[in-house]
Amino acid sequence: MAEENEGQDTGAEAAASGVDPAAVALALGGASREDAGAFLKKHGALVDDQRELIAVQKHHLTEQFKKLRLDIWEKRTCTMFAGKEIRNTAASLYYYPSRRA
Repeated sequence: MAEENEGQDTGAEAAASGVDPAAVALALGGASREDAGAFLKKHGALVDDQRELIAVQKHHLTEQFKKLRLDIWEKRTCTMFAGKEIRNTAASLYYYPSRRA
């Protein structure tokens, strides 16, 4: 008798593991094959839509990173030229008056 019940969960053991055998039986018996197929089809469509969205987001992020890199180099170049102009102006203000005297 104990050997027959060895592979099956009794009510107390199933309740302790968090699985209600009556709920499992109802869930398995209640869903038809067509309902399950329709659910899986909808789920597959959802996954396909998510993949498309990820591809669009990936494209937009790539474009944003390209623009960001260009903006950084533009700012560095402008800062470099502005720094050189300030340096040259300061040098000319200091150097030329001292040479004229």
